[in-house]
This record gives sequence, structure tokens and C-alpha cells, in this order.
Amino acid sequence: MNKALKVFKAIDVFGQLACVLLPLLLARYTAMFTIVLVLGSWQFASFVVHIPFWRQPWIAKGRKIYGILLFLVICLAFLALVSGGILFFFLFVFAWIAIAMGGFYLIISFLEWQKMKRISVQNIKAEF
Repeated sequence: MNKALKVFKAIDVFGQLACVLLPLLLARYTAMFTIVLVLGSWQFASFVVHIPFWRQPWIAKGRKIYGILLFLVICLAFLALVSGGILFFFLFVFAWIAIAMGGFYLIISFLEWQKMKRISVQNIKAEF
């Protein structure tokens, strides 16, 4: 397994944790909006970067479910913007969806990181 890929995955997991903890420490009253915005941006970028690796053995099955959910949320957001009438309702619901999806993606990333470490240990044992 490529060492740079393992380092990237560790940075991805700890970066997501930092996106949650730093706003809580720095701005307690506006932290929720900041967390949703920053963490969502980080996770969307991470999701896009991981697309070429979907066939790798360390990719969690939950990533595909997350991708489908992400597609549905983007479609709903587009429909809300076009219709205009339900925009405010959708923004309220989206805040809760974003929090749930953020937690789900953090779990996916952590599980993949752990799986990468296990695969690496198995490869080392197989070489000796």
C-alpha cells in the first residue's frame, strides 16, 4: 500500500476532527454553522478525491451509500432553489441532514483508515 495514500487518509480523518473541534474552541456561539460549512466543504472535497479509489479493498461500502445520499441532497437543494417556496424549510432540514451526513462520513473515513492500517500490517507479515 502506498505510504503517501496512508498519510493522506490520516490527514483526512484528523482534518475532519479539526473542522469540528476548532470552531467549537474558537467561536462557541456561531460554531454550529461554521462546523457544518467547513466540515461539509472538507468532506465534499474528500469524497471527490476518493472517487478514483472506489475499487480499492480498503474503501468502505458506506462510501457508495454516502454518494447516493449526497446526490439526492444536491438534487433536493436544486429543486428548493428553483421552486423558491420551500427554500427556507429545506435550509432548516438541510442543517440537520448535513450534521448526520457529516458524522456518517467521518465514521466512513475512520473505518477506511483503520482498514488501510490492517492491510498494511498483513502485507508486512506476508513479506516475511
